[in-house]
Amino acid sequence: MARGSSFQVFFTGPTTIGDAVQALSRTMHVVEDENGFTVRRAEGAEPALEVGLSSEPNIATEAQQIADFRKIEEFKAFDRRFEVYIDNLERTLEEATTMNAVQQALQELTNGYVVRSWNGAIDPPR
Repeated sequence: MARGSSFQVFFTGPTTIGDAVQALSRTMHVVEDENGFTVRRAEGAEPALEVGLSSEPNIATEAQQIADFRKIEEFKAFDRRFEVYIDNLERTLEEATTMNAVQQALQELTNGYVVRSWNGAIDPPR
């Protein structure tokens, strides 16, 4: 599926897509599908962010490359990531509340690091 921008939350551990749905459903509108789920601030609100979970072998390889290139030792342990797809980055940044809430919830759930595709920024857990 072609997408616009994205951010990923790299982590290790037993956190599942169901855990993320449960955490985000407390304060946001979440609709599950076969690929993960879509999350919005409220039903019908924009932006809508699509969230999936990947534990493919390439995730650990990519995390190791980030650890080496960016000198962030914690990445060496990461073997999973939530992938959050953003179709319209400009609109999403204008209404940053949704994106920030999703990022914060996934980081709290996983104690993971966020990597943004559009600027390469990496945020450690809070």
